[in-house]
Amino acid sequence: MTARARMRRAGGRVVETALALSCALAGEFAVSTVSFAQTVGGTGTTADCLQNAGSAQLACGTGSVATGTSSTAYGIGASATGNTTTAVGAGASATNVNTTAIGQASTASGGGATALGVGSTASQGESTAAGAGSSASNFASTAVGFGANASGFGSTVVGKDGHAAGNNSSAFGYNSFAGYDLSGNNDFTNDNTTAIGMGAQAGTGAAGQANATAVGWSALANAASATALGAGAQANATSSIAIGAGSGAGSAAFVDATSNNAIAIGNGSKVDANSRGSIALGSFNTVTGTESGAIGVGLRVAGTGSFAIGNLNTVNANASFVYGGNNNVNVSGMGGVGKIQVIGSNNTVAVTTTAAGASVIGSDNYVDAPNAIAIGNGLSVTGDSAAAIGAGGTASGRISAAFGALANAGGTFGNEGTLALGAGALAGTTASGRTYATAIGANAQAQGANAIAIGGNAATGAGAAAYATGTNAVAIGNGSQATATNAIAQGTTALASADGAVAVGSGAQATAANAMAQGTGAQATGVNAIAIGTGAVATGSVAVGAAASAGNGGAAFGDYAVATGSNSTAVGPNASATVANGVAVGNGATVTAANSVAIGAGSVASESNTVSVGASGSERRVTNVAAGVNTTDAVNVGQLQSVAAGFGSSITSLQTQVAGLQEDTSRLKDGVAVAMAAGGVPAVPNGRRVGVFGNVAAYDGRGAAGFGITGVLHDTRTYQVQASGSVGLGFETGVVGARGGVALFW
Repeated sequence: MTARARMRRAGGRVVETALALSCALAGEFAVSTVSFAQTVGGTGTTADCLQNAGSAQLACGTGSVATGTSSTAYGIGASATGNTTTAVGAGASATNVNTTAIGQASTASGGGATALGVGSTASQGESTAAGAGSSASNFASTAVGFGANASGFGSTVVGKDGHAAGNNSSAFGYNSFAGYDLSGNNDFTNDNTTAIGMGAQAGTGAAGQANATAVGWSALANAASATALGAGAQANATSSIAIGAGSGAGSAAFVDATSNNAIAIGNGSKVDANSRGSIALGSFNTVTGTESGAIGVGLRVAGTGSFAIGNLNTVNANASFVYGGNNNVNVSGMGGVGKIQVIGSNNTVAVTTTAAGASVIGSDNYVDAPNAIAIGNGLSVTGDSAAAIGAGGTASGRISAAFGALANAGGTFGNEGTLALGAGALAGTTASGRTYATAIGANAQAQGANAIAIGGNAATGAGAAAYATGTNAVAIGNGSQATATNAIAQGTTALASADGAVAVGSGAQATAANAMAQGTGAQATGVNAIAIGTGAVATGSVAVGAAASAGNGGAAFGDYAVATGSNSTAVGPNASATVANGVAVGNGATVTAANSVAIGAGSVASESNTVSVGASGSERRVTNVAAGVNTTDAVNVGQLQSVAAGFGSSITSLQTQVAGLQEDTSRLKDGVAVAMAAGGVPAVPNGRRVGVFGNVAAYDGRGAAGFGITGVLHDTRTYQVQASGSVGLGFETGVVGARGGVALFW
């Protein structure tokens, strides 16, 4: 069978290349007469295949051309015009040095290019196109697969309909794209991109997406230096990373070229395009905040600088941290203000006002306030800067605190500044306005504004707790009660039940306004009453001492002292003043008559309006009595003795004073005469420099003489300055006086 017959049987396909080449090398190729032209270099003969052994040229097929040295053209219209070229197939063309084109209408036009497949094209130096319709259109580019297209410098495509348009880009897999404008407008290319996997895309969204890498079925990396690894993984933010099936770093629908450094690793994990520097690690995590992160399963993180670790946590706040499961942090209504920390499970932080700084540790806690702290289980913190520690506690007021199981600070009224410390402690829970109440101890209660209750015993129940229910009230001790405004009760079962009352001591009671009872069992039952001492009793009075008793405005000081008379006073052990205005001072002193005073141990005042310093048969002297001063003062013996002596000395003193007055009068008269004698200074006449003068004078029978000098200090045509001085002497008493002066003349 001839070569032509074999070509026709193949229907134009290149199947007999090896046979034709072997025949040509063996020598002359035997053919029949032909009716079409063939051309070889130099002298040739008409045949189905023509060769030039000297130039190693071979052309087989109608219209085939082999004009290059060592060139081969096999097929109808095949053309091998470059040196060392091969064109096999109808219309195949190898037009540059070292090129190979195999396949119908294949073209290898770049130096060293290779085109394999029907319609394949290798148009630039060292390019390779293998596959029907494949194209390698840039230097060192490679396209392998049906319709594969490698148009970037050094680009590589392996797979049907793949495209690699960017320099040094690579696309591996059916319909994969690297650095290619999917619109087909060729408006941009992106260099150094890599797409591996069916439908993978790298750098296909817009210009400026160089260095992107997408590996996996339908993986998408459409941002500069973005990396997507895994089926359906998406990395659409600058320098972002998505690893895992369905993971995403940057929303495909909202590409933001200013977001970068995002990382998504895990099945279904996603990092939004606006989430610069964020990371999602695990399954089905979503991060939409800048510089935020999620590690775990089913996490949702929105907000700048926030992080969630665990499962099913939701964070919608800035600069926040959540660790655990099923936690919910939401401050979206306030622009994501945060700085919130949550550790545990089933916690909720839902802030409705401007907020930051909340911290939660434990489970099933609810926080809705800025700077709030919840540590424990089942807590509720809704007051600004409030804190709750324990289980089931509540802190609802601003800067309130509840520490202990079921402790409650502020109740449902949100009373500010309340403090409940201890299991079941209650502070400001009964009504609004109970601010700054403090309850310390198991089941302690402080229910008034500024009230303080300290004490309690959880083992004995609420009956042993301290209660402070009045405004500014203070109750300290098991069972103590301060139930009125400004009341203070300190001690086991102490009671202060009136405004301003103070009860200090076990069982002490102050039940009237401003009353004070201090001591075990002390009682102050009258207004302003004071009872101090074990068992002391004061009914509208003052009693100080063990078993001291005072009433009707009386005052008793001392063990067993009694002052029951109106306004009476008893001072000393067993002292007794039982009548109106009586005063008993001393151990056992007794007053039994009104307005009387008994002073001294055992003294008795039994008559009205008297002072006793002893008793019948036990009289005392009153010693060391000071001299009386007022008209009603008592006088002592010394005062009486000095009275007589005082009369004589007074007369002598009076005479001395009269003589002194007379002397003073005489000297005053002489002084007047001296002043007159020292005066009367004459002026210095013109032409003279110094002058002296003398005077005598008399006044009221007294005489004096004076002497002086005057002189010119300065003399000009316009003015003259003179100075003078003089002294005088009184004749009667010898009084001396002096004067001086300056005069100006002009």
